[in-house]
Amino acid sequence: MLFRSDLRGSPPVASTPRPPKQETLTFPATVAHLQALVARVLGGQTVPDTEQGFAELGLDSLMAVELKKLVEETFGRQLSATVVFNYPSISRLAAHLIGQSDPAVTPSTPQAAAVDARQLLAQLAQEAEE
Repeated sequence: MLFRSDLRGSPPVASTPRPPKQETLTFPATVAHLQALVARVLGGQTVPDTEQGFAELGLDSLMAVELKKLVEETFGRQLSATVVFNYPSISRLAAHLIGQSDPAVTPSTPQAAAVDARQLLAQLAQEAEE
């Protein structure tokens, strides 16, 4: 079991790039940003699959709280405590954030989102080194 005292002394988390402005928020940009946030929470440098469930990616309840907090901070929105469980994949959470009911009808390509996510991960890694 992990306790708060176990988290003391952990390294500071690098700042996260801002998502696009609300009026220009697109599904691919939101997906790419969420991929970078999920990768950050999971502590990896690989781009997570957008359709794979958060639990399947290895996200536990503490990580879900951290992800929710990061999403709230970067998107400037208050979210429910269960948002990660209600929208259990990157694509579903992205669709929720931009107000779309079905991510399957969005005009995006997974390849474009993966490229954007890789760029965000590289930016996060560079900021962490500074």
